[in-house]
Amino acid sequence: MEKITRLNSLLEAVKHSPERVNRILILEGAKRPKIAELILWARRNHIPFSFLPAKRLRIIEKGHQGAVGFLTAKEYSTLDSILASKGIPFLVLLDGIEDPQNLGAIIRTAEGAGVDGILIPERRAATLTGAVVSVSAGAVEHMKVARVKNLARAMEELKVSERRTCRGRQLRPGAGRPLTRWGIAIIAGCGSAR
Repeated sequence: MEKITRLNSLLEAVKHSPERVNRILILEGAKRPKIAELILWARRNHIPFSFLPAKRLRIIEKGHQGAVGFLTAKEYSTLDSILASKGIPFLVLLDGIEDPQNLGAIIRTAEGAGVDGILIPERRAATLTGAVVSVSAGAVEHMKVARVKNLARAMEELKVSERRTCRGRQLRPGAGRPLTRWGIAIIAGCGSAR
């Protein structure tokens, strides 16, 4: 079970994936508009919530923003379901992204850029943890993420389905190609610092 402490991420989960939210703990007397919206959506989606005094909520999570949610893990999509969901989906393939903070930031940016799906390898890659959900600021609730055994094989599969590949150097300003003409962007990490 994931613990979500960032208010925007929790609100997006309550709005768009209420089946994942098991319960919410809310700071007693919290007056923030986002807390009121969170309570409204929790009631609307029949999600159990309770109010706790500041001292008890701080014991559960020191870095909360007025609420803490407990969610089941987000399920991964399949490559086939991502490809079937749209005529020419815009995909991002991630390789070597091992830090959950980086994965969350990439998901947040990709969702804002209109990406339809993200592919990550099963090994040597960050997974969809609570940290990723929090850093993505709720964008993970709108993004299809698939884990594949082998990115090279997935790229071959995409070539067969006539998807074009855009490498990082082609994304730079002045490259002469609008990003929307490409179906795939590849982002490779440098690995972890040692």
